[in-house]
Amino acid sequence: GPVTALHFFPEQPVMLSAAADNSLKEWIFDEPGSTPRLLKFRSGHGSPPTCIGHYGSGKHILSAGQDRAFRVFSTYRDQQSRELSQ
Repeated sequence: GPVTALHFFPEQPVMLSAAADNSLKEWIFDEPGSTPRLLKFRSGHGSPPTCIGHYGSGKHILSAGQDRAFRVFSTYRDQQSRELSQ
């Protein structure tokens, strides 16, 4: 689906995207000028995320969406992902 938000990690070849299919995807650019490849995929929102960012030196992804949920996704362990509000 269409992209609803983008976020680039400072000084890293990593980008986050949020899409209309309610997903968050982490992409990596292996070389300058290359096409990014999918690194990780996260889901959990009931509606498209509209605001995304990172926290804790890139260890967590923060997202908020049209479902009025604020979610924290771990970039290392799925079981550490959680919703903080609704």
